[in-house]
Parts: sequence; structure tokens; C-alpha cells
Amino acid sequence: MLTNTGYRVPEKPECLMTHRIITDTEKRLWIFFQSHYRSLAFGFSEDGGQTWTSPQELLPDISGPFSAAAGAGGMVFVVARKTNHPDIYLLVWNGSQWSEGVLPSPGKQVITASPLVAGGSGQEVHVVYAARGYSSGEWAVKHSLLETGKGEIFDRPVPLISAPQPEWPPRLEFLRESLYWAGDIALDSESSLHLACSVFSGSHYQIYHSFCRGASGQWGAFSPLTAAPFHSTHPRLLAGQVNGEIHAFLQREKEGGHTLIGLSRSPEGKWGSEKTIAVNLKGDFPAEPVKTPSGTALYWSYGGGISRSLFGISCPTEKIVKEKVTSFSACSSLEKVFLACSGLSGDKTSIFVAKDRID
Repeated sequence: MLTNTGYRVPEKPECLMTHRIITDTEKRLWIFFQSHYRSLAFGFSEDGGQTWTSPQELLPDISGPFSAAAGAGGMVFVVARKTNHPDIYLLVWNGSQWSEGVLPSPGKQVITASPLVAGGSGQEVHVVYAARGYSSGEWAVKHSLLETGKGEIFDRPVPLISAPQPEWPPRLEFLRESLYWAGDIALDSESSLHLACSVFSGSHYQIYHSFCRGASGQWGAFSPLTAAPFHSTHPRLLAGQVNGEIHAFLQREKEGGHTLIGLSRSPEGKWGSEKTIAVNLKGDFPAEPVKTPSGTALYWSYGGGISRSLFGISCPTEKIVKEKVTSFSACSSLEKVFLACSGLSGDKTSIFVAKDRID
């Protein structure tokens, strides 16, 4: 079932990935997207996607992709950068209104990639981003934990993902300024924050993983999830049904197309073997994992439409959206999965919503 939201998105190809759909704890659906005027806009639905509010501007003149996440008590968090501005903007919906803040810049630096956000327990929010020092040229990944109600901020540098790299493009590719995310974060059921990112190993891009145990913990060492001789990109993370479990999904570049792969980390911290989900993918978009009552549903672009399978369960792949889409994002609410898709509606490029019920 398709529902057109009426929201137009930029028609330039490099802008078509800049939209996200999420659901908050009050079951309200939110769509955030970059308008034709490069402002960050949003709309929401309170009837399961049947109708949508008119788009409203949230932040003008943004640069590159952004990130959005739901928190406890109906809170919503959005992080973005402005064009030619070094700081990260944090926008918070407290259940009734928006507030805007700026993360303090730890020294002179250039934010080199769009930040990622995850809502923790209470009023906690995690922000992870990559930065380069003005004078040192050192690249690093950084983590900020904020208590939005108290105005407190705790900065934790992420170890072993930093190096002096004066040349361009950087060899550290936490997030590429391109059509897709090259990094992702997720909180597991024990409040540990996990990070997966793409790092250049000298010959190939590989996926590395680390985690920060609890709100007061420190980051552990990074360990590779993949190995050469093939490039591995587009990591996505999702907390599992079991306490402490985390799933990782990525694409491996081979001749003829990309192979979509999934693997799981047990509560004891052991990564299992890789499972091939789909082969010969032609698109250059990350998969979208979503938690459902039946397990983890995984959506990916194939042949212009969107296909779905249940990870770790022997079941056929189904084509959910047959219309040609240029990009999509996904979230779940009760027994339904909502897919926000960029595509042609008549002669206009707009966002429409597809619903998928998994029994």
C-alpha cells in the first residue's frame, strides 16, 4: 500500500538520500528531509501514515546527510550541520515543542562527516561524528553523551580510529559525504553503544566495530568485522531480541555487483559467521534492518524496487515495493513496517510511504 505524503525532495541526484522516517514512543511517525532550498524540514502522521501534516522548516541551510532518532518519553533527536559551519546542531522534540542547541566544539576542528545520533534512557542522547584538527590534520572519531534535561555534556574520544592524514581524500572514512551512510551506531538492550564504520586498511575499505559499555563506560578497542581482498561498505546495526545481542549488515563489493551480508554478535561478545542474504545487487544504498514481532526484517533496493527477507529465518525473499525508487528509509510500529521512499510521483520527485505487515 502506497501513501503519497506530498513532500517534494531535491531533484538533484546527490540529495536524494537525505530523508529519514522514524517512529517515537507515542507511535507518531516522523519524516525528516532536505527541501529544495537545502533546509531541513519535517512532517508527521498520527494515524499510521494515512495523512501527513504540511512540511515545516526545522533548520535552514544544512550541509550533507543528517541523522534522527527517537528517545524515551516521546522525545525525538535530530543532528545536522550547516553549510560552511564547523559545529553540530542538536534539535530536540520534548513531546510538545522543538528546541535547538549547538554541541561545543572541542578545540579548532573541521567536522568532516555528518553526525550520528541515538536516544538513550531518560533524557540521554549519544552523538558520534568524525572530525579533523585545523592545524594538526589529525582525523578522529568522537562521541558526545548529553543529558538534555541537565544541559550536561561528556566527551569521549573513540580510540584507535585516529591518525594524521594531511592528504585528501582522507583514509579514515567514518561517513562519506556521498549518497549513503558509511557508519552506523545502535544501543543494545543493556545500554551499550555500538559503532560500525568503514576504514581504509591500506588496500581495501573494511568494516570495524567497537562499543561503549553503558552510559558511564569507555570505548573498547576496534576490531575488524571483515577482511580483504574485497571492499566492504554500508554498515548498518540493529539491536537484537536477546539482551546484549547486536546484528550487523554490510555490502561486499565483487565483480558483477554487491553481496548483502549479515552477522550477529552474541551477548557474550562473540561474532558469528557471515550469512549471505542477497547477491548481485546493483544499487549503491545501504540495507535497512527493522525489528518486528517475527524477528529482524531486512529491506534492500533491488532492480529499482525494494525487497524484504527475515534475517536468520528460512523464508523466501519478497518484493515489497515494485515502483522504481531512488532511495528509502524504514522504521517499525506495532506489527507494521513503514518505508519512506524517494521516487517519481507524476513528473515530480517526492516522498511516498509504503506499509508492510509481517505476520
